[in-house]
Amino acid sequence: MKGIKRIVAIAVLMCAVLSFVLSGVASAEIKFGILPRLSAMELNTMYSPLAEYLSKEVGEKVTLVISKDFDAYNTMVANGQVDMGF
Repeated sequence: MKGIKRIVAIAVLMCAVLSFVLSGVASAEIKFGILPRLSAMELNTMYSPLAEYLSKEVGEKVTLVISKDFDAYNTMVANGQVDMGF
């Protein structure tokens, strides 16, 4: 039950962040960067439902971006290659 509450809390937080980010900004895709703390397959399995939910709620495609390592993730974030990250 704790896991479900955590996922719902994260989803609500992401919706709030997305509504703030997207206010007045039109884009074809929202890139959601994921910190590579697990394998790409595990992260994809974990975050795909959230990305699909956010896509439906905000009306924009949310694409997961999973970097190969922590340095690549930091570079993506610093260079603005992702719109939001976790």
